[in-house]
Amino acid sequence: MSLTGTWDTSVLQSKLGSLKDALQVDGRLIVEDETARLSRALCNVAAPWQPGGGNLERLGIRSVEREIQNLASEAKPELISEVAAKWGLKDINGCVTGTDHVKLPLEWANLDTSGQDLPTLHQRYRDWKGKVPLVPSPLGHWKSRVVVPAGTRAAYLERRRQHVGRWKASWGYAAYRLGSTRFNQWIKRHFMLLGSYAVFRPEGLRDPVRPSITFGSRVAGNYRSDFHNRVQFTVKARVRAIARRIEKAAQGYQADLATQMKTQAQARKSHEPEEIIR
Repeated sequence: MSLTGTWDTSVLQSKLGSLKDALQVDGRLIVEDETARLSRALCNVAAPWQPGGGNLERLGIRSVEREIQNLASEAKPELISEVAAKWGLKDINGCVTGTDHVKLPLEWANLDTSGQDLPTLHQRYRDWKGKVPLVPSPLGHWKSRVVVPAGTRAAYLERRRQHVGRWKASWGYAAYRLGSTRFNQWIKRHFMLLGSYAVFRPEGLRDPVRPSITFGSRVAGNYRSDFHNRVQFTVKARVRAIARRIEKAAQGYQADLATQMKTQAQARKSHEPEEIIR
């Protein structure tokens, strides 16, 4: 088994070999079973994530809303027309007078007069981690990286809300391909649309000596240090779990565990009785 990325799985792979020897079953069954378990575990720790769980879908939606609302402000069409006529569409530094006769300084980096450029501008402001850094707006000073006409931001927000769960799905995809079905709908809806975001290469199962599956995710957030640490913790947890399975086998439960594994493999092909990933 291997993952795309920079995580060290050598200990995990060594444990898989030991588990195969302890259970005395087809190594391909071991690899499929443990790949599905690890895939689901990594799906659990991909964002949206928080200690203790909770409503993770709602957490992801709030994160999207906060990012877009911080990036893009809305202005009335008449104000947009006035500002565009005076200062153009880029790097606007000016001052307008409101209906209360109070002057308001403007510092707008981009004025999108139709709202059609918001997706492109959103991508431009993303950092290498796939996030748009939050920028405070000083009191009494309208500072914004993007300004769009009132009402146009909501449509883009709704499109972005539909992306919530895609990162989790990219890591859970291997388990899905191996027969796991009990994912919540906000994650499951992405499985058929992931494209290059997910990696699943089971060709290594053809090797009778060292069967393997390569799986992973190409979502930008994989490079975040907090997620990197959660992956390392998850891989180590699987190593400990495999060690416990080896210990049970050494105590004389080889036949029971082998039968259980084969049963679970069949269950994943139909209706797997496992915890729903929320």
